[in-house]
Amino acid sequence: MVSLRKGQSVYAQGGAPKALFVIQQGKVKISVKSQTGKDSTLDMFDSGDFAGIDYLAGAASRVASSAAMTDCRLLRIDKKNMMLALARQGKLSNMFWAYLLESNIRYQQDLVEHHCDHSKKRLAHLLLRMATLTAMKPQFPVLITQSCRKW
Repeated sequence: MVSLRKGQSVYAQGGAPKALFVIQQGKVKISVKSQTGKDSTLDMFDSGDFAGIDYLAGAASRVASSAAMTDCRLLRIDKKNMMLALARQGKLSNMFWAYLLESNIRYQQDLVEHHCDHSKKRLAHLLLRMATLTAMKPQFPVLITQSCRKW
């Protein structure tokens, strides 16, 4: 378990991925910095969300940075243990797939809005999403606990 204070980094863009994280408590922001130095927030995660899942796909470096928006408690899981848990626990595997698919759909919707909507409407949508972050959570429990090391 990792405890972070508001503003502390979870991982840095360009860094070597060493683990993925499950947010147990708090909020985490995922952002990227362009080559010109402009920061852009990609997503905001809440309790039950996974951060750093690009690590499971074998990414050589982090494509984004992650930082605590509030005081947080995160469960740190290395790739070997996560892959073993997904293989052995059908419920966890199904939940993880549902989470990935839901995230993919949300990213596609955001991309369509980005290309088709005016900037004021995009800002209003982002502010509404921030205000209802918790209410938009998927309705399935987080099954990962500190017992991951037992797998």
